[in-house]
Amino acid sequence: MRHGGRDTRMLFFTTMPLWLSGILLIGLPTVIAMAGPVVIRRFVQLDKLRTNNEVAGFKFATVGVIYAVLLAFMVVLQWETYSGASDNASAEAISPSRKLIRKILTFFTWSAR
Repeated sequence: MRHGGRDTRMLFFTTMPLWLSGILLIGLPTVIAMAGPVVIRRFVQLDKLRTNNEVAGFKFATVGVIYAVLLAFMVVLQWETYSGASDNASAEAISPSRKLIRKILTFFTWSAR
């Protein structure tokens, strides 16, 4: 939804008070997530839920392992990127001092002649 070149959805959240946006963005989804199991237990019988639990446990375990492996790859990749950035920053910090030392040594060798 655009209005005058601006996205009105973001404008809606940025113009309301902080406490109200906190309730809408954090409180409302939390209440819905807590009410979900209560509604399901009321309309679905326990025998159906029990058979679903046995299958769901294996599915969640599989998804958890895949998530853990992907998260580990991301952590390693970010650590390598951080290490590379740190090395580049050190090289950039040392470079001007090397140039300055070289100029000072050149000055002293010329003035000694």
